[in-house]
Amino acid sequence: MVMSKTWSSPTLRSIKASMRLLAVLLLLGVTQRPLTAQPNGNPGAPQPSAGGSAAPSGLESDVLALARELFIEMHCFWSNFGPDNRYGGFYATLGRQGNPIQPTAKGVVQQARHLYFFSAHHMALNDPWVGPLVLSDRGGASPGSTACGAPLTDSAQGPNSSGASMSDQQALAKKLADQAHGFLTLHMRNPATGLFYTTVTPNGSDVIDAGPLLNGNLMAVYALAVYARAFNYTAARDEALETFLALDALLYDKQYGGYNELLSVPPWGPNPKTLNGLLALTQATMELARVVPENPTVMDRLRECLRLFPERVVVMPEGYARQEFSANWSTAVGDASGGGGRNEVSYGMQLAASWVLLEAIPVAYGNSGGGGGSGGDDAAGSVRAAALKLGNTAVMEGYHYGHGGFFLSGSWNRTSDKTWDKLWWVQAEALPALWQLYISAASSAGPYDTSSGSGAATYLHYLKETLQWIRNCQSDSKYGEWYWLTYGDCSVAQSYNSGGYEYAGSVKGNIWKASYHNGRALLTLIRYLLGGAPGVPAASQQAGCTNVVGTVDLGSSSCKAVALTGLAYERVPERWVCVARGLSNVGH
Repeated sequence: MVMSKTWSSPTLRSIKASMRLLAVLLLLGVTQRPLTAQPNGNPGAPQPSAGGSAAPSGLESDVLALARELFIEMHCFWSNFGPDNRYGGFYATLGRQGNPIQPTAKGVVQQARHLYFFSAHHMALNDPWVGPLVLSDRGGASPGSTACGAPLTDSAQGPNSSGASMSDQQALAKKLADQAHGFLTLHMRNPATGLFYTTVTPNGSDVIDAGPLLNGNLMAVYALAVYARAFNYTAARDEALETFLALDALLYDKQYGGYNELLSVPPWGPNPKTLNGLLALTQATMELARVVPENPTVMDRLRECLRLFPERVVVMPEGYARQEFSANWSTAVGDASGGGGRNEVSYGMQLAASWVLLEAIPVAYGNSGGGGGSGGDDAAGSVRAAALKLGNTAVMEGYHYGHGGFFLSGSWNRTSDKTWDKLWWVQAEALPALWQLYISAASSAGPYDTSSGSGAATYLHYLKETLQWIRNCQSDSKYGEWYWLTYGDCSVAQSYNSGGYEYAGSVKGNIWKASYHNGRALLTLIRYLLGGAPGVPAASQQAGCTNVVGTVDLGSSSCKAVALTGLAYERVPERWVCVARGLSNVGH
């Protein structure tokens, strides 16, 4: 038997073994713990303690079940109601029940985000372990939900109750990804520049806003790279690279690094550099580097982005992220740390940066940086320390204790001064960040370095309660998908403003809100639960390793391990692929 050493500590091996077994039990429908929190029964948030034992295995079961339930509902909503089968692409604006409404102009950000999601879903479906748990089969959705068509009843629940097959789901994911890609490249790409228009008419015949918008083009690069990887499309890879190089030629600051966001059309903000823009560039170059690792410009930009976080963005030891910068990356007037009027900590941006940076470490630094490096002076180790500190500070100050979920923002060194708003994307970005922090703490490599495991248990409790908050307050269990804005008392906002347009609070999709934030977060969380999280020592020490070979009898299921090559990311830890009796669509 050849053993992978990616999950080396006893605590982490125990976590992973539990997750494998729990996934099998979930597929078999024999989990006994409640999958959905009671409407008014969210328990108080646990605090780290000096003693205690590792997190109970039932928490991992609840996390996996809740994540799967939420994923099925949001996938059903977007796959059923999002596609514009008349003009191509996806509808610009959707009401609560998925009905297309005004405004109708289609934006590059939303179309690219749909391209990303359905491409990523196709990759997940092709993963023999993750695939069965992201099969949108209706059986995991809540009773009474109409997101998947007819309302569900308790008797309709259970794996594959809708009769959905893996091949059907793969074909659907490809069809919808192709539909988004077709609209983007045929109607939204400027053939003269290789960059994307910002908005067009519903049928794509007329350009409304030519841009080029920084965020929109970076999102297009990000999505095209994932699309290319999902379907091995060299044409999409070339489109992603051409768009990136065109944007780089237009915006790159050769003197100080990063992109001059004032050259975006319109300018991205009052200052030339921002945390938002840097993070968007980081994730775009990360995904592009996966498909063109030989391109020096792409890899240079990715490594430069990662270097800027510990050097310029993250304030240590507090773990706050500066948000606004001058051209030379000095803190701009108006940023919280610069003495200006903004004085804001974005918990959502810190959570997103935390897990994205950890994902990017093995892409940028390879084997030597896969676990964050062996010392604090190496580049990967510095990025990893900054990422974990960003996430931990956001959790400790932005988490809604006793209720679950995260506030939008707060003030430096004033933990009681928080914005009561809970935006959908902040809750989404918290999910993979909390799991990364949990695994890091369990390996004694995170902010809670406790041998008892109590610190790791804290993160896991927060993760479960955040999922419960989403289930009870942020998501619409009747019609599917998440509300843009809710408040700390679990009420849904009557209206919200996005891009200068006032929407009713029940509007589910708009020019910025698509299947991206929550779809990406749930797919990533499920992948982390079952396969490990890149960027932490537990899950990224080896590349192309030979995995465990052998068989295990789990009673009602037969499991055997296979060697896998990375579908979702480069470093794949050992993984068991289970074939449960009676579930013909489970990979084997």
